Amino acid sequence: MILFYERIPRQLAVVLSELLRNSRQALLPKGGEIQLHASQQQNLAIIEIIDHGKGFTELERQHAFDPFFSGRQAGRGLGFGLSKCWRIIAQHQGTIQIHSSPGTTTVIVQLPITSSYAE
Repeated sequence: MILFYERIPRQLAVVLSELLRNSRQALLPKGGEIQLHASQQQNLAIIEIIDHGKGFTELERQHAFDPFFSGRQAGRGLGFGLSKCWRIIAQHQGTIQIHSSPGTTTVIVQLPITSSYAE
């Protein structure tokens, strides 16, 4: 069981890296700011990543976590990034949501805080 808990920081690093990479790509080519907020509400760790890129279309938002789905131009991505994030978060009984409008996207990750993680 210890091996499972040792993987948690690496898995969460993969999630954060992928979400930040997506935000950075959404800001191309003009650039902009990415905000990262972390907080705790009761027994939940909450991570919010906000970018002011092009935003998701409704179709992209509906299929964002589907494997092989990519809202980018053909050949520019395999569509595994958000699917991988969803799977890792789900394995830890968490949730991930995307709220998007033209010019702003917020990704919210909620993960339960348990005493097992702190050991």
